[in-house]
Amino acid sequence: MSQYDTALAGRLQEVVPKAMRMIRQEMRGRAGKRLSVPQFRILVQLYRQPMLNHDLAEYQGVAVATMSRMVDLLVRRGFVSRLGDPTDRRKVSLTLTKPGKRFFERIRGEVRRSLASRLARLNNAEKLRLDAGISELAKCL
Repeated sequence: MSQYDTALAGRLQEVVPKAMRMIRQEMRGRAGKRLSVPQFRILVQLYRQPMLNHDLAEYQGVAVATMSRMVDLLVRRGFVSRLGDPTDRRKVSLTLTKPGKRFFERIRGEVRRSLASRLARLNNAEKLRLDAGISELAKCL
């Protein structure tokens, strides 16, 4: 590991949080008062795959009871459904409903278009370098 590796890691530590902060702000502005950031993160995870409440709580870094309360609100709003396991009553699978998927896809699309408008300021050579850099970063992670 070189000094350049360490300096590059430092730049990454500075830039990624800024990018995530901007994405969160965009999401909050578009989701309005309907969802908090943690609730939206639940939709993100459930969009990828159904999950058990316990696993979702672990992923989010919260207590199972806290996750249950957040999920309750999403169920009441019609974004998430619960499906019990007939062989184990303690296991409840959480999935997005069709309205939950539509809501998530709409917000994600709006945020993506907003990001694209920022990236449109770059010239083609800069975009190609950024794309290559993102690809290399993905390989490291």
